[in-house]
Amino acid sequence: MLAADANLTSLAEAMRSAGAEGTLDELRARAYLHLLSGQPAGTLTGALVDPEQGQSGPDPSAPTAPTPGPPGPGPGRPAMRGTIHLTLPLATWLGWSQAPGEAAGYGPLDASDSRAVAAMLAAHPATTWCLTLTGPDARPLAHGCARAGPGPAPPRAGPPPRTGPSPPPANPHPDLTGWLRRVRITPLQTRECTHPREGRGYQPGPALRHLIHIRNPTCTAPGCRRPAHRCDLDHTTPHHLGGRTCECNLGPLCRRHHRCKQSEGWQLAQPEPGVLVWRTPAGRTYTTTPAEYPV
Repeated sequence: MLAADANLTSLAEAMRSAGAEGTLDELRARAYLHLLSGQPAGTLTGALVDPEQGQSGPDPSAPTAPTPGPPGPGPGRPAMRGTIHLTLPLATWLGWSQAPGEAAGYGPLDASDSRAVAAMLAAHPATTWCLTLTGPDARPLAHGCARAGPGPAPPRAGPPPRTGPSPPPANPHPDLTGWLRRVRITPLQTRECTHPREGRGYQPGPALRHLIHIRNPTCTAPGCRRPAHRCDLDHTTPHHLGGRTCECNLGPLCRRHHRCKQSEGWQLAQPEPGVLVWRTPAGRTYTTTPAEYPV
């Protein structure tokens, strides 16, 4: 189900890149109905309106061409690939805990489903491994990435207990400690920012963007749950007004709330890195904070 949802989003993004109009959710709905009707995925991007000719589809006078297949790599056509962002406690992955995980854009997953998805992702060579260290309040303090994981988790000895925390297994992961030592950990900025990763231009670099997404994995507007990787990365203080391209001045905003922030009467401030304070035209204030990760 997660893979199907990710592929549907990938189809919608390809449609938008090919010139289709509508929001991403509208394009996802069009793609879903298109596939349900038995039409090939390739026609989603192969029969769009040509802005120069002002007509839809191919020229009727042109020779008949075979029906295109599913979108894939090729000239003028983006590669189709879905992405699954799975977050789960290390103890859950190792079988030490029954704490749930979470799939971005989907929601919570129980421990068993989280381990099943993790095993599927671990088997894929393109999987990126990320390690986030949290504080007592479960908010991220530091983060690191690795190109390869430590290998499969060890099997549990016996069934898990029905209640209470699970005791550590007798056979801990053989390479976990060594793998953890190899992961380069980067502290996140909190409270007073020292700007160690500030960018010179408007667009943040990939590493800075990734850290912002780890700190705030969803849109930072109150109540919005759109995944950060499907949001704009907004400068709280506009860049052209002197706003820094830095952890203390960046936050993900979905397109709707990005436009809302720029509307008359709305104000947005970031007094601490990752802490966003919204003020509505009516004078009410709402504060969103960095994510609380499952522990």
